[in-house]
Amino acid sequence: MSAAPQVAFVCITNHILDAAKSNRCICLLRPEPDKAELMSIALGVQCQNNAMHTHPLTFDEHMMSTEEFAALLCECYLDLIQNKAEFSWFVQFFGLRDFIHLVIYIRRAATFKDTALHISSEVLVHALERNFNSVDKDKFSNVCASFLAKFLQFQDAIKEAMIKYCQHPIQVLQNSLSDVQANASSRYDIPRFKMIIDESNDDSIMRLLEASDILSHSSHSFYKLSGLEEGAPIEQLNLVSRVKFAAQQGDKTAVLSQVDAVSECFYDLFNQHYKEVKKGEVVSLYSNIAVGGISRPSKIHPSFQCIVHVQSSQLDDVPAPYLNRFEKFQLSIADILSWQITRLPCGVGLILSNALRECEEFLSKFGNRSVWSSSPIDTLKSIFISMIPRNVDAKQNHEEEDIKRSISIALEELGGIDNIELRKVLEEGSPTEIQLEQSFHDLAYSESIPEYPMLRSLESIVRLSIVRFSIIKLLQVALPEEVYMQRENLPTEALRAYFGYQDHFHLKLLISSIDRSEDNQLYMISVHSDVNSHSLPTWSNAVGENNAVFKAIVENVVHEDPSNVMGLSAYGRSYTLENKTCTELGCPFSEDSNETAIGGCLDTTGFVPYVEIYNWAKKGKGKGYNSITVDPATASATYLITSIHLTLASKMQILGN
Repeated sequence: MSAAPQVAFVCITNHILDAAKSNRCICLLRPEPDKAELMSIALGVQCQNNAMHTHPLTFDEHMMSTEEFAALLCECYLDLIQNKAEFSWFVQFFGLRDFIHLVIYIRRAATFKDTALHISSEVLVHALERNFNSVDKDKFSNVCASFLAKFLQFQDAIKEAMIKYCQHPIQVLQNSLSDVQANASSRYDIPRFKMIIDESNDDSIMRLLEASDILSHSSHSFYKLSGLEEGAPIEQLNLVSRVKFAAQQGDKTAVLSQVDAVSECFYDLFNQHYKEVKKGEVVSLYSNIAVGGISRPSKIHPSFQCIVHVQSSQLDDVPAPYLNRFEKFQLSIADILSWQITRLPCGVGLILSNALRECEEFLSKFGNRSVWSSSPIDTLKSIFISMIPRNVDAKQNHEEEDIKRSISIALEELGGIDNIELRKVLEEGSPTEIQLEQSFHDLAYSESIPEYPMLRSLESIVRLSIVRFSIIKLLQVALPEEVYMQRENLPTEALRAYFGYQDHFHLKLLISSIDRSEDNQLYMISVHSDVNSHSLPTWSNAVGENNAVFKAIVENVVHEDPSNVMGLSAYGRSYTLENKTCTELGCPFSEDSNETAIGGCLDTTGFVPYVEIYNWAKKGKGKGYNSITVDPATASATYLITSIHLTLASKMQILGN
């Protein structure tokens, strides 16, 4: 016991320890790098061999030394870190690793010609987009302007460079995904992995990226944890094993979503801490991947790339060192829509933009809270994205037959609309099919609102048709009570489509189907209520004979004795033994009976909330009911409706199936 220890314990942490822990050990605090240290790092990265120190360097045709160029980069980076007033957010989001990869990108993208290294403003802007992106447009513009100001003397030149070379976020992401170094001369030349920050907070960005073929299934493999506690360890092991296999193959990019539970298994992989193993002339890369509690070196293909999906609402809980491992791209639904529009012919994009503006005005008047969505404006933009075909390209050459067929279909579709403007174009102008074809072609490639009457009329027809389609689709997810309250402000056609051909739940159709069917005796219904529902009109016999017939159907399927209805759906809960009112409602069991203790009093018809069945199941442990589980977030709005007498055991058996 008196022998000196042979092994010392070393702890590395990203945070300063408290006094109790600091007093027990020797603490070495690594400060932020100063300019001299940054210069050493920048020169070491920029000049892989000593010979490059002697070569001249040009930035936009201005001659300077390699040391001068590195010094300007370091000065700007230090200015951003130290400027707490304007760039306090910079330190929280970016770090030294982002700066290092900025220099790596510049070295890789620069051209070497006539014994000189040529670097342009375009290379610098693209390097900043890859390594200091993922913030809003104004913040990135300030960062970009700060770097360019070190190399360009005039503000006009800085603005011109930013306007000319700044790319769309989706374009930057695509360029990053295509930047694969399968035959990299060094493991340090391998691009960083990517992180997509989802502003929608409901995984909509990933679904839209898939639907738009930006992240196609042919070149990407998608991995996601369900978040369910049951079977979670096995699910996590399977996911780690599949990612490990994908890293060995390297033919597809691994897209990881909601994998916080297994992120530590890929610590070395995400940091790209690779070990080079030489066997003859072949060099293989290995990285530690933990499967369960065992960490072993795993072979990594040089071209393997990984994308980690994070929701923007989770950024406050993500440590800065974890963020610094990746190239970061913050995307919204608006980014995907604007990217799709820019790829369309200019005239089509202009029509879509104007139609979107009109739909946004409609949504603002209709009310953002009138739609079942956390962000109604994003729902509207998703509708527009769904209208744009996959792989559309403004420069694509179309066959003449394809153009004629598309125009004929468009005319047939527009002809079915009661549109005065369309009849005016077709009757007064009497255009031939060739003239219409040419007019549609001119409209599609017009850079502004057309001046000719024919084109103006066609533009309004197409735009209003898009608005009509979008509003009808948007109303499919609108609250029924809101639609009813604002029925006078909505187009008649939209109301007809909503109430007559809606895709979601229709109470009248459900009751009619119950009346026609002889077998259906059990239904699971999700019930939602709103304060506006209390202002809706009650049943009226003055509407007509059909309503009187339907009222008889309703009376036939609704339980005739309200005293036996154990749940009252209008209030979103049931009367049970919990509030001592069951006997008042005619419960046939006494409170101290054995059947009552396990829920035997539910031998009635009517409404029984699923959450109360769950509560009784918890009290009835050991009696066969403890295997039932529910989602607490939705259980209070879920009801079991029966038209026959069932015991609790029978009802739970049906629910279990």
